[in-house]
Amino acid sequence: RARPPTQMAASSLGDIMGGTPGQLPTLGEFEPLERVLLTANGNLQRLVSSYHNTSVSVRVVYSREVAMGEFERKVALLCGGTEFAEATSRLHITRADCISAI
Repeated sequence: RARPPTQMAASSLGDIMGGTPGQLPTLGEFEPLERVLLTANGNLQRLVSSYHNTSVSVRVVYSREVAMGEFERKVALLCGGTEFAEATSRLHITRADCISAI
């Protein structure tokens, strides 16, 4: 039987890192803030913004279609005007209606 979403969120904290619940991969060689950044799962912008008590902005470096339905994107994250991270992604879309919407 599936658990209600609120119960699932409470037990896993939305963790997508895998492994045994409540345990993180060994990251002992990193500083505490570095461990937070390395284990962020889609919430890096919010975490950094909270830590520094200022907004984080995202600047698109490129966003391009490299083949039919294949897209690449690179963004820079800035805090207080200082770039602190770059993120790249590659997306493969198979639905024609989604491709035409981009």
